[in-house]
Amino acid sequence: MGGFGASADPVEDADGTATPAPTVTPAPTPTPTPTAERSRGFPPGLGPDGIRDPYRLAETHADAVTTQPYELQLTYLEAVNGTERSRRVERVEVAAPVNYVTNVSGRGVPSADPPIVADVEAYADGGIRWERQVSGPQGPNDTVYSATPTRTARSRHGYYADRVERYLGWYLSVENSSITDAIDQNGVTYFWLSLGPDPYPGVENSTGWALVTGEGVVLRLERTYETPDAPNATATVRIQYTNRGDEPVAEPAWVAAARTATGQGSNATATETANATPTAP
Repeated sequence: MGGFGASADPVEDADGTATPAPTVTPAPTPTPTPTAERSRGFPPGLGPDGIRDPYRLAETHADAVTTQPYELQLTYLEAVNGTERSRRVERVEVAAPVNYVTNVSGRGVPSADPPIVADVEAYADGGIRWERQVSGPQGPNDTVYSATPTRTARSRHGYYADRVERYLGWYLSVENSSITDAIDQNGVTYFWLSLGPDPYPGVENSTGWALVTGEGVVLRLERTYETPDAPNATATVRIQYTNRGDEPVAEPAWVAAARTATGQGSNATATETANATPTAP
């Protein structure tokens, strides 16, 4: 899989303390250069005239990202008159479809539920998916945990590959699109896409772009739009993949409390959800 490196800005946790963003070693970013040649191969769902089938391209992406470990960042921003009002960020490290860890952070209070950011943090050790609620109605001493067997997770490619496949189906379903540039670099083909308006009735004045590899991996997608019930406000959703190595993900400190709260041991088989909380769709 081709890489697209970046470092995120620090964000504040719910208690107001700053959480430094992890440092990510950037991969060489492909530099757009004009190209007249368009006979190169395109991944399923994409053609020389742009997106032909958004759901086919999203499925191609999910097939491709499950072949190796990756880091993923899901971001939702709200701004009023150009000034950022709130931000929610979910960072995901996936070593395997049943071995991953996530971190959720943010600042400000969004006017609507972030459509792509979970309200729980999660860790899967290969047998159990542990969750800790990090947003929504709860008191400071009322942290809610849950434990479910990863083997029964409703997934085809893996929990996060399936989630992102659904999101890409949403945000690539535009009225029109075009390939604004395409290059070959280090054996990888990159396509820059301009994404036209979103036909969804709850979205107005939407714009966006995406960076897609020749194998169909959507390395980065960004959509900015307005909603009818929020004057002078804009929302931005961002899906971004970054490089990572083959090291196993580290178990976060809160999992020990989750094991105690749910009565589940490491790599055990959970028979039911304890203190169940909703997960991201």
